[in-house]
Amino acid sequence: MNWYLIFAILVTLATVGGALFFFKMHTKHTLNLLKVDILKSNHQTLTPLKLQAYERLALLTERTAFPALIKEYASQVTTARAFSTLASKAITEEYNYNASQQIYVSEQLWTLIKVTKEQHLQILQQLLSALPETASSADMCKELIQWLSQQDQQPQDRVLHFLKQEVTLFFA
Repeated sequence: MNWYLIFAILVTLATVGGALFFFKMHTKHTLNLLKVDILKSNHQTLTPLKLQAYERLALLTERTAFPALIKEYASQVTTARAFSTLASKAITEEYNYNASQQIYVSEQLWTLIKVTKEQHLQILQQLLSALPETASSADMCKELIQWLSQQDQQPQDRVLHFLKQEVTLFFA
């Protein structure tokens, strides 16, 4: 009689253990399916946001490029100081407006954008300080164009090239 009891307990334990094992496996499989669904949903949500961030940063780069600033502000002001102030303000505002996009792009790209912004502001100050107080906005624009012609590659071109490479990597 003891053997029957021991056998019944062992069969019961084996059945309960097997049921727990299969329940655990089923739960693990279900959680993995949920993770896949969440990742797919996140990817579908984040992809358009990342693409929009790249587009906005390309626009930031184009809007803060010296040729665009010359075209936009040269005729609005008469002095070199006013042009430099207006162009610097535009660069800073455009950068600040798009600062939230940094969460969607690589740190290297955002650093390049930040460095380019600082470089543009420094160049404006350097060129302004080299001009006489009475210099016109035309004089400032002439200096900017001369500076641009001496460069092998424009600062915005480096940013756009890196941006395009990153987009290619993201969507490849």
